[in-house]
Amino acid sequence: MTIAEVEDLKHLLAQGGKAFAILVAGGDEAVRDGIFDAVVEDLKRTAAPVTTARLDADGAKTDAWHKLAAIAQEAPLFGEGTVALLTGVGSGAKVPPELSAILQSPPSHLRLVLLAEGRSAKSPLATLVATVGQVIAPAILKDDQAQSLISRAAREAGIALDSKAQEALLDLVGADRAAIDAAIHLLREFAGEGGRVTEADLMGLVQRSRRPAPWDLQDAIYDRNLAKAAKVAQRDLEDAKDSRGEAIILFHKITRQVRTLRTAQALVARGADTDECMKRLELKRDFQWDKTKRGAARYKASELDAYLKEAPASEVRIKRGNAGSEPLVLDLLARLIGGGRR
Repeated sequence: MTIAEVEDLKHLLAQGGKAFAILVAGGDEAVRDGIFDAVVEDLKRTAAPVTTARLDADGAKTDAWHKLAAIAQEAPLFGEGTVALLTGVGSGAKVPPELSAILQSPPSHLRLVLLAEGRSAKSPLATLVATVGQVIAPAILKDDQAQSLISRAAREAGIALDSKAQEALLDLVGADRAAIDAAIHLLREFAGEGGRVTEADLMGLVQRSRRPAPWDLQDAIYDRNLAKAAKVAQRDLEDAKDSRGEAIILFHKITRQVRTLRTAQALVARGADTDECMKRLELKRDFQWDKTKRGAARYKASELDAYLKEAPASEVRIKRGNAGSEPLVLDLLARLIGGGRR
């Protein structure tokens, strides 16, 4: 499967870009594996044989940095090379002295791939790595981007997925590129070269691994997208050990978003500026306010007020009702969102 971040790195390395250390800030397994493989292949141009070392840097008592220092000091005699992969690097706020020394004086036989948290992209470690290598912050794919990736990966694998199959696969595995790649390989084995895959073919072949992002339900409500909101809620209820308890959690999430939208409407109506709106709603980024304002514009104030007026009774129904949790939550969303986008 073609991954943009990996292809960009390959091109940069082929052009002679700085390559001693690569800091991968976030990203899924497919991105990280692709970057590691690209670094190994690049080192093979100047070293042979190339070995790999995998070290876990997680935890205060890790010995990964001591082991890395030992590898750095062991200069080979016959042109060998080593690529060290360090997992659990963390936020990058503190740079271990062993790593700092290596980055300041990179040995020619060694390359580093550091797997860290997303926030490490703007850390002291990133600043240091950038002097001798590259900092890569893999994109978090949205559903439409993941849908395009699924379509492209299927073509590359030589199979045809109809539109419903693509949507079903996205629903099953989400935007995780490693999960998409694994699913496409499995479907390729099932269908064969030039084979066609339908939605029904996925059942029993591809396990659902998708986990909703924390903002999925909020986005669906703000977009006034009933189908997406219902799908997110259903997944949460299916995965919950206590569906009744999860239904109550979902009720409070939905109600909190409705209150936010109604407050945003009131602020806009009285002409409050962006700073006041963000402070009132406790938003830290401009895009969060932009998204909230767009969402608020999709609802009438009377619709949100009607939901909030009915909220206490809805809570009682979810806590004490005899009906299943899923119908109650779906009814709640349907009464709020109605026929969909406006």
